Amino acid sequence: MACFTMNQLGYIGTGYNGTNAMTDFWEYNTSTDTWTTKALFLAHRVKMPLGLP
Repeated sequence: MACFTMNQLGYIGTGYNGTNAMTDFWEYNTSTDTWTTKALFLAHRVKMPLGLP
């Protein structure tokens, strides 16, 4: 699963559920306390994504 923040929004997505590589990606808005589905991550399925500062 990858997660990061940008422009005061939180993002989380991809990963592995034990059977399948996931392609969903979500945006969290702290101001409105809402989650929004973003475009699917279809470049290739990622089991163990890595984020660097």
